[in-house]
Formats: sequence, C-alpha cells, structure tokens
Amino acid sequence: MASVLINYSERSKKTMAIVEDIEREITARHRFLLTTHIHPDGDAIGSLLAMGFLLEYLGKEPVLFTEDPIPAQYLFLPGVAKITHGLPDLSTIDACFVLDCGDSKRIGRVASRLLEIKPIIVIDHHLGRDAFGDICWINPESAAVGELVYHLIKATGADISYNMAINIYVAILTDTGSFRYASTSSQTMRIAAEMIDLGVKPAWVLAMVYENYSANRLRLLSAALSTLKTYYEGRVGLISVSRDMLRATCTSIEDAEDFVNYPRSIAGVQLAAIIKEIEDGRFSVSLRSRDGINAARLAEKFGGGGHFNAAGFKGSGDQETIKQELLSEIGNLMEKRAVGF
Repeated sequence: MASVLINYSERSKKTMAIVEDIEREITARHRFLLTTHIHPDGDAIGSLLAMGFLLEYLGKEPVLFTEDPIPAQYLFLPGVAKITHGLPDLSTIDACFVLDCGDSKRIGRVASRLLEIKPIIVIDHHLGRDAFGDICWINPESAAVGELVYHLIKATGADISYNMAINIYVAILTDTGSFRYASTSSQTMRIAAEMIDLGVKPAWVLAMVYENYSANRLRLLSAALSTLKTYYEGRVGLISVSRDMLRATCTSIEDAEDFVNYPRSIAGVQLAAIIKEIEDGRFSVSLRSRDGINAARLAEKFGGGGHFNAAGFKGSGDQETIKQELLSEIGNLMEKRAVGF
C-alpha cells in the first residue's frame, strides 16, 4: 500500500510509523472485526461504516459489530444493514479494529472476549484512562475519528467512494455539533468540503440526522426537559432521563442522544450534564462545556474521560445520589479553579 503524508498537526515520524503499521496489518490479514463503543453515536457509526467500505475496497472481509442498536436517525447510512449485534466465531477473525473507544470497558459486555483477538488496532481521538490495543493511533486534536479514517483511506491509496464519503461526513458533522464545537478546525472543514465534492448533500444529511425523529422521542425530550435545573448562579445546567420515562414514552436510551445540548444552549451555562439511567441502578452521565471549562477533567474524577468540551462517565446507585456527588465535585472544582470557572 502506498503511504502519503498526513496533513495533520501531529504529522510526525511516530504517526507515520503507526499508520504504516496499520497498513501492514491490513495487507497481511483478511477477515477483520470492526467495533466501537456501547451506545454508538454518529462518529462511532460513521467511522465504523467508512472503515468497512475501505476494507471491502481493499479486497478484505470486514465484520461490523456493535453491542447496542443503531439509533434510528442513522439507519439511512449506506452499509448500516451490515452491522450485526451478535459476535461471529472469533476463531475466524484475523484482527480487530476498535474505533472511537479509548477505554476497553466501553466496548461493552463482550470486551473480555474481543480483547483475546490479536492484534487489536485502536483508532481514536480520546485520551482514555485504560490504554489498550496492540497498535494504537490516538489523536486528541482530531475533531472526530471520521477524520482519522479519512486519512487512513488516503494513506492506502484507495478512492473515496460516495458510501465512504457520506459516512465520514456524518461522523464529523455529529462529533463537532454541526461544526460548532471548538474541536472544529480548518482541516475538519476541508475534509467536509471534499466529502461534499464527492456527492454528499449537507441539507439532506442534516435533515436525516436532526429532523427525522419520532413523536415518542419528542415526548421523551419533553419529560427530560421537565427535570431541568440550574446551579452555581446559572453556570451549570442539568437534566435527567429515567427508566420510567423510557417506559412511559416507549423509547430507548438511544433516543436521548444529544439531549445534553439543550441545557448547554442556555445563556450563561458553561457546563451541562445529563444523567441517563441506562439500566435499573446503572447510569451514564454526559458532560458538555464551553468557555474554557474542562469537562474531561471532571469526568476523570468519576473514572470516565473524553474531550475538553465533551466527556462522560458511568456510575451505579440511585440517580439522586449520583446527581449530588456530581454537583459536589463541580463545586470542589469551581472552588479550586481547576476547570477554568
């Protein structure tokens, strides 16, 4: 496979060596398992699908797996029907790609089985607390893993098809908050522009991702917004989603994706959080920040992680206890001026 210079701020010999290692593994092997984190978002799904199309282009056999269902707004993406939620016979797998997942626990319940595959190739833009993998390409400067998949495609010399392009575009669109987050760079915009030149229609994609919800999802949003409270003189906004809400609205936890952006949009709110009850007694907390607030540092206090402006963690117990512990830690960090308040 031909290698090309990756036009990235970290375009170093080490980076090129990692990319070349990945190319060699692709050349040497045939059947690849591709997976991502639990409760996959647009970057996870788009990157997974684009990577699958790349491997097919190169004459390989990709097997795409996610533990959780694909949220309804991404079911229009080319290749999504190929994603399975049951593991194949792992003895037939030559290597495993783990995308957009910097912590092996976020692979899900099957993590221990998948980690037995050799080699594990991790491509991510999160600085996870649980480094894993035999080959790891981690670039926290990337706005989305979709950017890294794009550069890998370029490195292999493959032509970017429309199916690759639309999945890369959705990966970048969703992980940048429609190009609103601070992670959006000129590199990000150039890649998006190239995907548009390859046939992606931004208005149509935007409508499919953000204007294609069910009435039940809006009922769930209404219930979640009814829990909205602000703290610390309006600088912190918090909402929650319970299992009772999901049952009452006939929705799933995947329907709550991006709800955290609603409290974040309130004037004066610098840190937003949503506490989601993913199972009885188990919770997922998503954090979004702006104005110099380090959401990742806060998440790390609870064993999680992520980006400066977007992070999260998981916890067990009851919702009120988790909320109070979160608010207490926010207060401590504010007092110590450790997150930029």
